[in-house]
Amino acid sequence: MSDSIQDLTQEVRGLRTLIDALSMALVPSAQARPLTAAEMMVRWQISGETETLRLGNLRRRCEAWGLRKMSGTAGMGQTFMLGDVIAAENYGNGTTTRRRNKKAA
Repeated sequence: MSDSIQDLTQEVRGLRTLIDALSMALVPSAQARPLTAAEMMVRWQISGETETLRLGNLRRRCEAWGLRKMSGTAGMGQTFMLGDVIAAENYGNGTTTRRRNKKAA
């Protein structure tokens, strides 16, 4: 009887571990969520006297570094994927030598 209880206990622990792993994979963490334009302005220290000027400066830097906003977003509501932001930052600081999204000539 005690062997079957120990076996069940191990199975329950295994299932709990599996559930925890699945919940971590399904629920996006704060690191994986897209960054907003406001967060990008703080992260990259974008200058400008007004919001419109800061958005223009952010747009120019994104174009220069090959970063594209997510489709369906605009203005202060535009969002950027974290992986794309990191790749653009690497290009901007010289760590990588190619941009992800080159402008069509």
